Amino acid sequence: MKIRKIIGLLIFLFGISLVTYPFLSMSIDDFTQYERNREFEEEISKDRHINDKLKKLYDSRNRTKASNTKNASSNENIRDVFTSEDNVNIEKSDLKALGINLNKKVGFVSIPKLGQSFDLYLDANYEKIAKGVAVLSESDLPVGGSGKRTVIAGHSGYYNRVMFLNIHKLQSGDSIIVNFLGKKMEYKVYGMEKIYPEQGDKLKPIESQDTLTLLTCTQAPRYDMRLLVNARRVDYNIQKKNNNNIIGNGSIVEYINDKNVEPSIKIRKIFPYIISVFNIILIIIILLKLYRIIKSK
Repeated sequence: MKIRKIIGLLIFLFGISLVTYPFLSMSIDDFTQYERNREFEEEISKDRHINDKLKKLYDSRNRTKASNTKNASSNENIRDVFTSEDNVNIEKSDLKALGINLNKKVGFVSIPKLGQSFDLYLDANYEKIAKGVAVLSESDLPVGGSGKRTVIAGHSGYYNRVMFLNIHKLQSGDSIIVNFLGKKMEYKVYGMEKIYPEQGDKLKPIESQDTLTLLTCTQAPRYDMRLLVNARRVDYNIQKKNNNNIIGNGSIVEYINDKNVEPSIKIRKIFPYIISVFNIILIIIILLKLYRIIKSK
């Protein structure tokens, strides 16, 4: 009889563990993203070699007056170059020449309303969007500029990560912040649409506009359509620099306490945490019961 109970509990334990793994993985990935963002910012800010070369590169491509070229090693000047209204035709070959590995993380994308942040890669492929989100190789680099459009693709949920599952909840005016090589740009959502995969013309740049598009699969269970969340570039508010929750470095506690976010959105955010905690408690109870049964033999 005891053997049957032990076998039954072990089977149940195995089943609960299988269910727990993806939710626990989602929770860990989400929780540690904040720290990964901080580490990336610290790493890129300390890399003076890259910073100085980036400054020179942008200065050489940016047709502005000499006042923009003062203090060549100043981080503030580098930031100004990224927020300039002038187009700066930076190519991937330029980044490679600076020693930047385009197959590694080059920044992160933060969506404050959703309390989510994602590692950012270039040249999207299946491997990269399994780890984070990635810029389509055919679209513009995330450096901004009039007539530029950056398209960032992500899964609409992965077996162990949330990804772009909730971006359909975004509304006009919601912020999307891109940190590319330590430089932040803010975009405001102005609309969304569903397209078929062959409608590539919907992803073309818009004349005289600086736009960003988040792209993911939709129409479950076939996922034969694509959801586009379109946003326009706005001036990055300097006051936001110290607001960690806005730039994607805040904690989950700060997000939950944010009164500007709807409760239903918060629930979607913390759902994997709730399931993980509940299942872990259940696993502990089963293990304790197994221990008592075995000890009583």
